[in-house]
Amino acid sequence: MISLAETLKDQAEAIKKLKAKLSKDSSNSDKPPSSNGYGKKNTECRTES
Repeated sequence: MISLAETLKDQAEAIKKLKAKLSKDSSNSDKPPSSNGYGKKNTECRTES
């Protein structure tokens, strides 16, 4: 029988891997730009004066 602590450890590791996978896009991986989806990135850094 797997202990609760081992199960939690395994789940935490899986979550960490999934979060790392979700945070990647074409600018920081080998994916093509077309894989980024339809959302437009907000690259404007200027502030209103």
